[in-house]
Amino acid sequence: MGCANSRQARMQARDLIRRHMHGISERGIQEHAARAERIAGEIYRRFRVCPRGHHEKHLCWVRDCYVQPMARKTQYDHFLTVRALIGALGRQDDWVRVLRGKWTRPKD
Repeated sequence: MGCANSRQARMQARDLIRRHMHGISERGIQEHAARAERIAGEIYRRFRVCPRGHHEKHLCWVRDCYVQPMARKTQYDHFLTVRALIGALGRQDDWVRVLRGKWTRPKD
């Protein structure tokens, strides 16, 4: 399913996260869903691609550009959300390289 606009991309990301996340609190799911919506909105604005159409390069852009000005803890939170999105898309084995980098640690 494609997206006609940024709002639909954000909704699709939220739905993917909500269906994929199990065993954590509702608040945790809401936080991941909110971050996934922001990430999907930014990817859509930059590349015009919906979450179901994300490729490794889109998530590398998130890692290399979008989260760079953020605090390390915020980068780590985004890493966890991207990891959840990759799992929701069933690509965790294929896109391992996206998960590498400083953002995988909350502190140096």
